[in-house]
Order: sequence, then structure tokens, then C-alpha cells
Amino acid sequence: MSSELFKISKQFRGIYNDIDGGFSNMMQYDKNMWFASYSAIDMLDKLTPEYFNETRLKVKFPNKLDKLKEFVFGLDDEDNPVFMIAHLKQKTSK
Repeated sequence: MSSELFKISKQFRGIYNDIDGGFSNMMQYDKNMWFASYSAIDMLDKLTPEYFNETRLKVKFPNKLDKLKEFVFGLDDEDNPVFMIAHLKQKTSK
């Protein structure tokens, strides 16, 4: 993985999530898979309207940011934790 792909977010540690602007701190499961679990309260506390406004210009897919924003704003404090799994792209040899 190039150093450009391994960006560090100022607010959250880990691989910088430039896809939808959500959390970036995920634990590595194996070479290509990362995972994390977040409580609804954590998501509501950190993924605020201000956060989404600041993040909008930094993401590759603003429509995914909008879907995440809609999901977060639909959460209730007592909802179950959200479990995320990310699969990194595998480099193909030519």
C-alpha cells in the first residue's frame, strides 16, 4: 500500500476514509480486510451536521456521504452498535 493511500485522519486514527467521510479507525483483520464496531451514541456524537459539512469536499463519493448522513440522523441513542467491514482493493498484476 502506498503512503498516499495510508493517510491519517486528524480526527480519527487509521486509514483515512475518503469514500463516504465516515469513521476511519478500523482494526485490521487480515491483509485486505478491516473492521470496526461503533455505538449509535458514538456515531451521533462525532458525525454531526458540522462534521458532514466539513467533510463534503474531502470525499470521493458525495452521494455515499449523503447516504451515511441519512443513516446517522436516523439513529436513536439506544440502537444496536453498527459493525463495519471494509475490503481493500487487491492490486492486480499485469
